[in-house]
Amino acid sequence: MADINIKEKLDMLDRIQVILYRTGIMLSGFALFLPITNTFLNGSIVYFQPTLILACILIASSLHIYSKVIRYLLSHATWLALVIFTMNQQLELQLHPGWINGFLLITLSGIAFKESFCFNIPGLKLMPLILLTATIAQLNNAQPVFIATCSVAALLTLFMSIAKWRMPLHFDIGDKSKYQI
Repeated sequence: MADINIKEKLDMLDRIQVILYRTGIMLSGFALFLPITNTFLNGSIVYFQPTLILACILIASSLHIYSKVIRYLLSHATWLALVIFTMNQQLELQLHPGWINGFLLITLSGIAFKESFCFNIPGLKLMPLILLTATIAQLNNAQPVFIATCSVAALLTLFMSIAKWRMPLHFDIGDKSKYQI
């Protein structure tokens, strides 16, 4: 996380990771808008899950969180979602997509909560609750609630993305000596 007193020298891999992380946040904001857009256009929520998976992979592969346990939890929620999604597709398990999205939204909830300490975006600290509500709504086939909560989460995520892109890259890395290995 950002520390104004520390300016780490970033190598090329650091810069790539920060750009992937920020791109993932931005893409997740657009992915969260897909349910409302697709519902108006064709009555379904197609493209939402693959786009959200890609966004979360970008985030999970580039997390810069000092705590190893939290970093592990947030990244592995995405990897577990990817495994379940793949098994669902290849083995035709017919597992409700809400479970897969729930794991993805764990990653997004953690990131939003982490970033809420960096940015004064009203409602950002509520993202875990908003995304939990979206997951429960999807699991219970409450599409209007799912669409509404995804829309709110999309707006908050896109505001967070804009704020992230305005920051210098080194703010995402913070103090490299504080990372648990």
